[in-house]
Parts: sequence; structure tokens; C-alpha cells
Amino acid sequence: MAVAKRFRATTSSVAAPIGGWNARDSLAEMNPLDAVQMVNFFPTPTDVTLRKGYTKTSTGIAGAVLSLMSYASPTTTKLFAATATIIYDASTSTATSSLTGNTNGKWIHSMITTAGGSFMPAVNNVDPMVVYDGTRWSRSATTSTAQTISSITRGGTGNLTATLVTASAHSLVTGNTITVAGATPTEFNGTYRITVTNATTFTYTMATAPSGNATVMGTYTIDYYITGKNSNTFAYVNLFKERLYFVEEDSLNF
Repeated sequence: MAVAKRFRATTSSVAAPIGGWNARDSLAEMNPLDAVQMVNFFPTPTDVTLRKGYTKTSTGIAGAVLSLMSYASPTTTKLFAATATIIYDASTSTATSSLTGNTNGKWIHSMITTAGGSFMPAVNNVDPMVVYDGTRWSRSATTSTAQTISSITRGGTGNLTATLVTASAHSLVTGNTITVAGATPTEFNGTYRITVTNATTFTYTMATAPSGNATVMGTYTIDYYITGKNSNTFAYVNLFKERLYFVEEDSLNF
């Protein structure tokens, strides 16, 4: 009478996948220390640890976060979280809206510190390049040429809204940053992020209300501009040897 053959078990040791998740190579070419899937595990130089959950560090963000951007200067650190339309300041337990009006939340950013300050440019291949300077976000302008000021008037709540009219088309967009100088009353002067209302008019919000409309118009200069290129096409930005390099969409143009 034949006796059924017993199953025999063989034990072996399998190395921990400390190489991390490999979605690039085929199984035949994959390093034995790589993982085909890695769900809720994190590789370290010596072993693999189980994910221990998460802690909410900032709430109040509406929508999915598509990118995170870290700003660091010698005196200030900030964390920004971007959704499809809004960049939030997530540096505190309750996030606040920092820049609205975007159409793509997948930002690529870099950091550069110069004698003029620390700046974080960011691009997303759809919207104009934006720059954070430690105080405010600004959209990159496509011109550096300022136009003659025809008038500056006060209005709005508490007379804190300045309406600036130019003699010719200013070619600016909402979110550009300008610096007004030489105007009287002096409350009109300063650096502001603007809201464009038409081809020759934009507004900005002052910290202190002037006593009346401007009697001396002064001039304005445009901050953060790139001439000859549409920054909407920039898909990547990188810092190399104290220079910023931007890569255009679907090209090797820097």
C-alpha cells in the first residue's frame, strides 16, 4: 500500500526591502533589496518600519493638497500647501489663504538668497511664475516698463484702496507687484500687490488712509519680471551655482 508523500517545508530568510519601492525595473532586473509594493512601510538603511499613523499639523485647507513648498530665510521659515486654486500658509495650526486665483496646484519651487533678500520662485506650467519674498506672493510680470501715472485716488473701506490710472496700457496682471514712489500724500507710496481692473487701471490696498487724492503722481516700478518669455510655460525651476534656471514646457530651453 502506497504511503502519501508528506509535504516538506523549507525555511529561508528574505532580506528586508531597504532599497524602497521600485516602480521602474522589471522583476527580473530588480535589486533583491527593492520592493514591488510598499504600503504603509518605510525603508531605513537597516530595516523596514511600519507607518505609525499621522498627526495633523495644520487644518482649514479646502481641497486636496497637491504640493508643499518650504520657504527658509536666515530669519523666517514658512510652509505653504497648494490646492488646485489656492496657496495656503500652513505654518501654523490653522492654515490661511495666501495666494488665490491659480489654475494648477502642482508647483515646482526653489530657494535663492541674495543681497536683496530670500526669495522662493515657483512655476506650474500654467500660471505665471510666482515669487514669495518672506512677506507676500507676487506674480511675475511680462514687462519691466512702467507707464506714466495719470491719477491716483483713494476709496473703498476706510479710504484704504488706491486706484491708479496710467496714461497708456500697463500690460500688468492681477498679482503683479509694484513699488510707488514720489506720490503726495505719501501714504500712496510703498510696495503693493495689485488687482487689475482694466488695461489702464489697477488697485492696491494701503496700510494707512491718505488725507485725499494724490496731488503729485510720482512713479511706479515693476517688481519680479521676465521679459521676452511667457513664464506660464515654465515647467521647472532649479538653483545652480547661485543662478536660477527655468525650463520651458516640452523643451530643453533654459
